Amino acid sequence: MLKVLLDTNILISAMFFGNAKINKLITRIIDNGQIILTDYSINELYRVAQNKFSAEKADIEVFLNSFPYIAIKTPDSFGNIPKMRDEKDTPILAAALEFGCNIIVSGDKDFLSLEIENPKIMSITDFIETYQ
Repeated sequence: MLKVLLDTNILISAMFFGNAKINKLITRIIDNGQIILTDYSINELYRVAQNKFSAEKADIEVFLNSFPYIAIKTPDSFGNIPKMRDEKDTPILAAALEFGCNIIVSGDKDFLSLEIENPKIMSITDFIETYQ
């Protein structure tokens, strides 16, 4: 079973700019495995949703309850992981590695340009095309 971690930018896009492509992504992940969210990404979603989009806490909770996922704790230390250009991405990569995620779905160029084999970094489009 695939463990697919969604980056925060995917959550923001799904909550505020949801479209058929994102709905298809969620469906394909559920059909092929599990959606994984880090506590770091969930907290970042709350912060961005409230500060940039004036979302209410209740609206964010409704969104998070609209699909099944497993929430994982971000490690306290990041050990020996690949260096990220944007240090804010490091906790997400560290959690994916520690939890054994197979794939990170992200729209972030820093993630997409990262040259690692496991977890595989994929865009929404790449995931949908790969897991039809």
